[in-house]
Amino acid sequence: MDLRDDNLVIKAGPGTRQQALDYGIARFREREKTKRILIIAVTVLVIAFGIQMVFAPEGRETVAYIITPILLVLSLGAIGASRFVLKTPAAEISVDESTDKEEPNAG
Repeated sequence: MDLRDDNLVIKAGPGTRQQALDYGIARFREREKTKRILIIAVTVLVIAFGIQMVFAPEGRETVAYIITPILLVLSLGAIGASRFVLKTPAAEISVDESTDKEEPNAG
């Protein structure tokens, strides 16, 4: 049995399980590193958007109030946030896009 991925082929033989395990662990670590980098980027963007709203030039507040939430939602989408809730005294905005899909039984 061969294990195949984009650029990796692990041939069956002695040590195959260990190779597959090492590859899986390395792939998991890289995925977590990427997720952390995206979370840091979103944090910086959220802070920048907050500053943009507070220090918007006179006469351009309306534009800042429109653009800032749009950019905030886009940045949250970059980290894979599938649920967004905004509650204010005047209104409540909620978006929930579940990505869980039922897999058919193989059996």
